[in-house]
Amino acid sequence: MMVENTLRAVPPVPAPEGFAARFQIRLESARRRKRARMLLLTSLLMVLGVALGVGILAYALVSYGATILAWLLKAYNQVYWVGSVVDVLADTTIFFLESLIEQLPLLTWSAVSAAISILAITWLTSFYRLAYRTIRRE
Repeated sequence: MMVENTLRAVPPVPAPEGFAARFQIRLESARRRKRARMLLLTSLLMVLGVALGVGILAYALVSYGATILAWLLKAYNQVYWVGSVVDVLADTTIFFLESLIEQLPLLTWSAVSAAISILAITWLTSFYRLAYRTIRRE
């Protein structure tokens, strides 16, 4: 308490001329240096992260290269197998239709053909009528 009273009793010492301006300049300079260090540190961490990611990817490709190649070959074989299955299904369908044609009499095929033709003509006629139909305003 006594020290506080003594300090309050002492008259304040004025700051030297230009002290505030020099302090502001030094403060701004310190802020710029801190920003530059943070930018450098951030850039280094980014480069390190990218290098680490590329390294991990390269390691994975080197260590799993044979596995990836085996997977690609297996995928190719499966695609080839699916193509073979489709060929077999197509051959079976063609064989079935060819044997069906031999079994059905000519009159049945003529009737089916006539029915499909009548449906096609009806369908085309309806399109023609709709295309040239006049619209009346009420």
